Order: sequence, then C-alpha cells, then structure tokens
Amino acid sequence: MTNRDGARDGEQGGRQIADLGDADRTTDRERLNELKASLDQLTSALLQTRFQTDASSRAITRAVSGLRRTLVVCTVVLSLVIIAAALPRFVPSAPVGRTWMLWHQVGGTWDPLSAWPTREACEAAAPRVRQAELAYRCLPDTVDPRGPKAR
Repeated sequence: MTNRDGARDGEQGGRQIADLGDADRTTDRERLNELKASLDQLTSALLQTRFQTDASSRAITRAVSGLRRTLVVCTVVLSLVIIAAALPRFVPSAPVGRTWMLWHQVGGTWDPLSAWPTREACEAAAPRVRQAELAYRCLPDTVDPRGPKAR
C-alpha cells in the first residue's frame, strides 16, 4: 500500500464518518420534528381538556344555583306551613266582641235568643214590637245582661 492509497483510504474513512454525522443530523432532525408534533398534539389535548373542565364547572355551578334556589323555596314554604299550623293555637278563632247576642226580656228575666256575626244583623233580627213586658237587646257575647254569676 502506498501513501496515496493510505491517503485515499483516509479520505474515504473521513467521508464515511462525515456521512455518518450527516445521517445523525438527519435522524436528530426527524426526532426533533416528531417531538414537536407530539408536543403540538399534547397541547391540543390539554386545551380541549381545559375547555371541557370549564364547561363542566359552569354546568355544576348552574346546578348548584338551582338546588340553592329550590332549597330556599322549600324552606319558605315549610316555614309558612309551620306558621299556619301554629297560628290557631295563639290567635283566638273569633275575636272578642265579634259575636252579637240577641237577648229578650220576659217579666224581668233576660234569655239569649240567637247569635249574629254583626251588630247590624242582630238588630235586624230583633222584633220591632215594644211591649211593657217584652224587651229585646243586642249585646256583644262578652256582656251578660243578667249581671255577674254568683259563686
């Protein structure tokens, strides 16, 4: 082998090494492009997941608001039912003085004849005849013309 042959072999070996370096660079570029494509796919998937999460969050917020509104309405209705059920225990059914009694007097003794919701109705029911031995009076149900009861 001559020097020329050795130089030629050295050049060929250098070219082969350079070709391998170019091949490595091409492989690196391909890998870089693959990584970039994968990163783009991951970014797209991440954005899609974020939008879905935001939409789910808004839907849950609307549902909770609806439940809160329903709870308030149920609380108000239940409170009104409880008040309506308890009210008769604390408020008399017929307020004092609302019932009027028609009394008649025969020979000095007063006897109740009938009860009326208003004074006008009671007086309209009283006979218009006035005789010495008969008298008619309309009085609130809290008033007894016979006087206090004896104990």
